[in-house]
Amino acid sequence: MSLIELNCKTQNYAWGKVGNDSLVYQLSLLNNKELDESLTYSELWMGVHKNGPSKIKDTDELLNEWMKKNGCKNELPFLFKILSIAKPLSIQAHPTKERAIELHLQMPDIYKDSNHKPELACPLTEFEALVGFRKLKEIRAFLNLLPEFAFVIGEDIVTEINTYFDEFKFTKDKSKEKNLLKKMFTKLINTEQEIISTKVNELIERLNENEEQYCIEEDDELKKLIPVINKVNSFFEGDVGIFCIFILNYIKITEDRIGKEAIFLPANEPHAYLNGNIVECMANSDNVVRAGLTIKLKHAEVLCDMLTYDASNLSNMIIKPVVSQLPDSVISNNDCRYSDLQYTVHYPVPVDEFLLLETNIPLDHPSNYVFPNFLNDSILLVTKGNGSISNNENNKNSHPLEKGKVFFIKSNTKIIITVNELSNENLQFFICTSSSNNNNNNK
Repeated sequence: MSLIELNCKTQNYAWGKVGNDSLVYQLSLLNNKELDESLTYSELWMGVHKNGPSKIKDTDELLNEWMKKNGCKNELPFLFKILSIAKPLSIQAHPTKERAIELHLQMPDIYKDSNHKPELACPLTEFEALVGFRKLKEIRAFLNLLPEFAFVIGEDIVTEINTYFDEFKFTKDKSKEKNLLKKMFTKLINTEQEIISTKVNELIERLNENEEQYCIEEDDELKKLIPVINKVNSFFEGDVGIFCIFILNYIKITEDRIGKEAIFLPANEPHAYLNGNIVECMANSDNVVRAGLTIKLKHAEVLCDMLTYDASNLSNMIIKPVVSQLPDSVISNNDCRYSDLQYTVHYPVPVDEFLLLETNIPLDHPSNYVFPNFLNDSILLVTKGNGSISNNENNKNSHPLEKGKVFFIKSNTKIIITVNELSNENLQFFICTSSSNNNNNNK
């Protein structure tokens, strides 16, 4: 068998959406009619990670075991997810491979694997996040505008930042800016909680009492952030993460930008997802180093030491989908005639462990939609619409496609998709695959 349906694991973390409000719940309901609607459903995991392995639907066998018995190349190098976010996730970053090995050896109960975790977040609804460091110039403006923020950073560091800008009016010293960002973030994260809580409360009280004074044009960024600050504080009152809003870039991907932008997070970049539904792909790891907006274990010292402190990285983290031939490292060379898929885009990322493809086939598509032979094992998830999937041109032994269906596609398998014309919406599905350059698939 080269095309097989999966049952996948849901996670019920506290930040997830509740019951039918959660896309994770909606997608999972197809295979489990007895889900408890009163619980939070935060993540749907598709893959072989030991913390939430997928199973073969018909036999309940672990996908990893089935792969070993059926001649698959190796373990899947990626973990494929859906996230439904109601409350902010922690201020966090993911380690490099080298750091992940160290953390796993030192604290195997906390860091349960030794892999790195670059990841891609592709919004399905409006999505808010904190991603990477703001430019130091922006942070300086907040420090000079907000006395509570300046207090927790400390007079010495604020003076040092202002002096830097006085000395470097027309040039930049990137090394100096990184050092100042590290000093500032480390001071913030290590400030006593009592001080943080007091200053957060003072800040929010003053902003809400005097909001009109911040609605002038030159303070437009702060005006935009006031509702974000209030919302985050409603979930994590007095948390250090409130001040991180002034240090990290606030990103809001609105409805009109869905399908046009995704966020790629390499190792050592701070971030926190705040709200929304996303498709997420990552290397096969669950390693997270946290320092705010969480009741889980915080490793502030590790986080502060590992971050890039590079405020120029944001443009590299916003990924635009590509409507073009799939890379040669993903499809079989003799199937190039299938590589120009008019309703399919992919999100190019600088790693080999995963590549995300998004397909939206209109109801009036008259014929089969044929995918090439992927060089590596892949997983397909349906998020909208109805149709069928087969691995042969005659559609023999086809499987129904509907919202929530998940399929494992063995390497070198061609798949043929047909849209159900009686459906009331276009057929949307995502495929996570990997590059032939990935070492895990070439051992």
